[in-house]
Amino acid sequence: MRRSAGFTLIEMMVCLVILALVIALLPPLLGRARDSAALAEAARSLATALRETREAAIATGRAERFTIDLATGTYRAGEGKAQRLPSSIQLSLVTTADERLNDRSGAILFFPDGSSSGGGLSLVRDLQRHDIEVDWLTGRVTLARETAAP
Repeated sequence: MRRSAGFTLIEMMVCLVILALVIALLPPLLGRARDSAALAEAARSLATALRETREAAIATGRAERFTIDLATGTYRAGEGKAQRLPSSIQLSLVTTADERLNDRSGAILFFPDGSSSGGGLSLVRDLQRHDIEVDWLTGRVTLARETAAP
């Protein structure tokens, strides 16, 4: 008698169990990746708005202010339209005492020569953190690498 080529029932069951485990673990992993991408996109948007504010100050020859409300997650680049960040992102702002509007909002001022009042923003979501730093001397905006939140 010849033995026919194929799979046994046990082999098929093992494959189905492995497939079921992979399918069960996939959604949580994709959810975390989506959250991480949303945080990175919010950080890039803030860094872009800060750079646009600096460029506007240089182009117009007058000081421009980037403002952010930590309570609502809204920010405004100069005289531009207010933008809102996802509510799941926790924000913190470091700025000078003169640019602190109140305990939940503040600003970073950019001057016509490209310099700024300096400061930074931190965005935290779950265990991920992104930092944005503004150098006071050059006004350069730096988006720091993603780090684990403390």
